[in-house]
Amino acid sequence: MKQNTKNLQSTALNIFLVLVLVVAVNIIASAIFFRIDVTEEGLYTLSDGSKKVVESVKKPVTLKFYFSKDAAQVPLSFKAYGKQVKELLQEYEAVNPEKLHLEIYNPTPDSDEEEWAQKYGLTGAEIGGGDLFFMGLVAIVEENEAVMPIFDPRREENLEYDISQLILQATKPEQGKLGIVTSLPLMGSGAGMAGVGQQAQPPWAFISELEKSFELVELKASEEIPDDISIVMVFHPKGFSPLEEYNLEQFLLGGGQLAIFVDPNARVDQHAARMAQMGKPGQGSSSLPLLFHHWGIEYDKGLILADPLRSAKVSVKGLGVTPYYIWHSLSKSAFNSEIVATKDLQNMLLPEPGSFRLTKVSPLKLTPLISASKEAGSIEAYLTAFTGVMQINEKVKADGKEHNIAAILKGELTSAFEKLPDGVVNPEHIAKGQGTIFIMADVDFIADPFSVDRFEFLGQAILQPKNDNLAFGVNVLDFLGGANELMEVRSRAKFQRPFIRFGELERQAQGNYQRAESELELELKALQNELEKINQGGDTQLSQVQVEQIKDFRDKEKSTKSKLRQIRKLLRKDIELEQNLLILLNLLLMPMILAIFGTLLYRKRFHRMGRGNGK
Repeated sequence: MKQNTKNLQSTALNIFLVLVLVVAVNIIASAIFFRIDVTEEGLYTLSDGSKKVVESVKKPVTLKFYFSKDAAQVPLSFKAYGKQVKELLQEYEAVNPEKLHLEIYNPTPDSDEEEWAQKYGLTGAEIGGGDLFFMGLVAIVEENEAVMPIFDPRREENLEYDISQLILQATKPEQGKLGIVTSLPLMGSGAGMAGVGQQAQPPWAFISELEKSFELVELKASEEIPDDISIVMVFHPKGFSPLEEYNLEQFLLGGGQLAIFVDPNARVDQHAARMAQMGKPGQGSSSLPLLFHHWGIEYDKGLILADPLRSAKVSVKGLGVTPYYIWHSLSKSAFNSEIVATKDLQNMLLPEPGSFRLTKVSPLKLTPLISASKEAGSIEAYLTAFTGVMQINEKVKADGKEHNIAAILKGELTSAFEKLPDGVVNPEHIAKGQGTIFIMADVDFIADPFSVDRFEFLGQAILQPKNDNLAFGVNVLDFLGGANELMEVRSRAKFQRPFIRFGELERQAQGNYQRAESELELELKALQNELEKINQGGDTQLSQVQVEQIKDFRDKEKSTKSKLRQIRKLLRKDIELEQNLLILLNLLLMPMILAIFGTLLYRKRFHRMGRGNGK
């Protein structure tokens, strides 16, 4: 009895000591900044890009973080996110403590801190009783200030990029000029620019991101490009005249750089969509035919690239979610891993892109950035106007060609114009020069519906990326402009990763589904041919044999449709089974390991105690 009492007292003492240890560890951890990142991609560790940004700081930078950590009516999730922001800022400071100084403020109602937060333009959200909640950042370098009005938890994946961008904005206020030539409303439409019955539209998110790195200047290709512009982005060039192509060429040969975005079927081209409704398809394509031909670039603006191995899933009436071969869902295997602009990209969505390659006589050297798989082929763009998803998928055949969706091209170029086009103002013709060109065979990918979600948060317009589309577009222009620091930050690994095995299962089942559907369509065509023969004979009265034949076909049709449903049912079962197994492993594996370890430890300790008691 005494021994049992002694054991109970010893156990109680051990439990008490463990509790004291846990409390002590938490108190020490809260006072000392220290953490270990064990994620595979280092999601919670500063990227090399951010470290380069901080290490390159020459003048002292003061980071003022205003966080209402004691506000009573704020959800705990916001407070936890504020703590995460603070810890990340401490990591920044630790990289270069001599030049980067972090100050943390807790602005309480009617305090000096609250007054200064409002002076800096930080967004204070009302939380009841007239009190304000702050969670914003100010970066100050001498007379320059850069402000992050509010940190939104929904932009957690972009937190590091936002902070690094803010530091760069404060330390490098001078911006290079980026010229923009476009047939689409990239810059938005003001009240006077919107059409009749249309609302004014804000600039594309792509433009908002570019404004952080460049001074943007809208240009007309029909006019000579100013000398103070080093990069021109040509976005969806439609029906360009020889004069317009000539001005772009002369800019390139004179030492400028071109970023060209073309498309065989731009879904965001509203003018083309209206023309299609009037029976005039094919208006959504773009190209620079004279320059492409002279540069030895093989690009057909009437062909859409299809890739069964990298197809995106779309919702189809009657079929549910199914792969669509001309919509591309790209993972790491599609990107050039040796180029800083693409090496850290994880996923992109490209709706109906085109592709291009160099001819054997091209003077350019091509460095691919985004490439298609070996199963890729092309289909005519006009088919999308009246052909269903499954029918388009069936038309896709691998053609064995090289398919580049995006690439950088460099080389010694000559002018494509032996005779100057009408309207040339500057007689100083440049006959040859070194050229650097970026080409992307898609424009839809960077439009807001395919790249970002827009929403309001505490009075601020927030952009939340859906994928890496926006990162790629800005990365490329930063790359051309020589500003490489933010690429590694902007393209960081995401917090979610796709399940590759599930995608393989779906593709296999999709192949079975398409084969079964093809057999059904052949039977349908055979019946239609038989019915046509009967009608041609002029006999409207069907014989008993014909009636029986039609009845037999209807039964076969019903049976085939049942098989189709069964295929999709089995597909879902296979995927759900693997998903459930994976979830169970994630939920139970670690607890099981801990339980086994604890049991073994307990038995070992109990065995020692038994030996000590003479048992």
